Amino acid sequence: MIAKTILSQIGGNHFVVMVGAKNMIEIEKGYGLQLDFMRNKSKATRLRVILDADDTYTVQFIKKGQKFSVNLYVKYTREQIEEKMADKVVKEYKGIYCDQLRGLFERETGLRTSLTHIYADC
Repeated sequence: MIAKTILSQIGGNHFVVMVGAKNMIEIEKGYGLQLDFMRNKSKATRLRVILDADDTYTVQFIKKGQKFSVNLYVKYTREQIEEKMADKVVKEYKGIYCDQLRGLFERETGLRTSLTHIYADC
């Protein structure tokens, strides 16, 4: 339920279409949302938004780890493979209010979340 609320606060279906969002899942026992989105200037391709106890959000921009392949298995040790496959947090913001989510995402990634921002001055 909270994941749906977070998605609507970010922009809902407009957001999904504009950034190519996919693989949306609930995380943190239903208190968060995680999704993948298209390439952008921040190098992050995964967004994680978690509701905190003080009714604000922790927002993480994550670079997904490499997928496992035979090339990794042949060239690297087990520890190196695990490091390459692990997700890395590019940026993390704490204490973000719901009305700041959209602007933060647009500033960090350079992706637009809705066409209404573009045509608002008409």
